[in-house]
Amino acid sequence: MVAWSASDNVAIAGVDIAYSKDKGKTWVTVTRNLLTSGTYSLTVPTDVSGTFIIRVTARDTAGNEGSSTKICLVKSSSQVRGSALTASSTPNRTVTEVLSQPHPLPMDNSIPTLTISSPLPFSSILPGSIIQVTWIAADITGIAGVDIWISKDYGRTWETVAKNLAPTGTYPLSVPADATGTFLIRAIARDDAGNEGSSVRNCIISTSSFNRAGSGMEKLTATITPVPSSSPFQRNPSVTEIIYR
Repeated sequence: MVAWSASDNVAIAGVDIAYSKDKGKTWVTVTRNLLTSGTYSLTVPTDVSGTFIIRVTARDTAGNEGSSTKICLVKSSSQVRGSALTASSTPNRTVTEVLSQPHPLPMDNSIPTLTISSPLPFSSILPGSIIQVTWIAADITGIAGVDIWISKDYGRTWETVAKNLAPTGTYPLSVPADATGTFLIRAIARDDAGNEGSSVRNCIISTSSFNRAGSGMEKLTATITPVPSSSPFQRNPSVTEIIYR
């Protein structure tokens, strides 16, 4: 059972829950747009072993995100004290929370802030191209690292392309050649307490040859003559010259 409580100075638009079976390299979103606080019965995949990470992400109406992760250890049923052995080919799984700190430390609930300045929202990009992702992150106690993820399926699954980057910087991101439709870029800033703040950029995959440099397509230009201000009536602009070079 996953329990959470989120807050924002304006309002929470929704809460998403995701998990990772490969130590945070890729993520699978299991549910979206939950309430500000609540509980969710998470089914642990039967093929998971070792480290299992759960992430809860809250979004506000402006698109800002804050998230918290919980690292768990997965044990087979035969490793759990007092459990009965089973002949099933797929062992039952039990999630045990990992206590990351042996002694209590001062609570740090501050969420890092992160802003993506490039690419711009809904930028048109080409599959197989390289785009520059630029960000700046800040936190009251300092940024431990910035990770960059991408999604080709509208945020259902995420793939980590870079980890532990500087609080401010630019990363040359290779757009997958098989990307189509909507392409999402997420930058996540982490502090030393494990708090995370992120920002998502939506891009549009374009396959039009008009956007390809060096494709041999020529530029089409037009000169438009405006209607004189003294004209007694309004009329549509007229194209008086078209140059095809």
